[in-house]
Amino acid sequence: MAKYVTETSNAFELVDKATGELLKYKQTRKIDIDEFIMVFVSSCPRLLKLNGLHLKVLICCWKYSTFNPKNDKTGNVVFTGTGFKEFCAEEGLTSPPASIDNAICELSKQGLLLRKHKSEYLLNPNYFFKGTLSKRSEVDLRFIVEPTEK
Repeated sequence: MAKYVTETSNAFELVDKATGELLKYKQTRKIDIDEFIMVFVSSCPRLLKLNGLHLKVLICCWKYSTFNPKNDKTGNVVFTGTGFKEFCAEEGLTSPPASIDNAICELSKQGLLLRKHKSEYLLNPNYFFKGTLSKRSEVDLRFIVEPTEK
């Protein structure tokens, strides 16, 4: 499902050639909700502490994570197997698979990713959410997250 957003830019104005009137420039752009990720302000201090590779892997996690608009309980999951590593390479990440695994482990230790099962992680809903704001308010994922035993 696509949404359209109309934005008014203060940086650009159009001049009506007939009247000389300054007109606000409006642009409509399409937003694909599959590509929408919310990053909550509370995550900023943690994100600023990440090194380059960890941040790049996290961004790949955001993009690769599942999104199911009908049932958010199955969304925001990242499967970090071979397919994920191939996806990272396609996105331009040149790190070897072992380095990606180490970065995922570190992101999990820092609480940015929550481990569900082997090679299956959940974006921590206290910091990130892939979906729509209306779905985020309908389902509070913080109540779904339970720590796993090691």
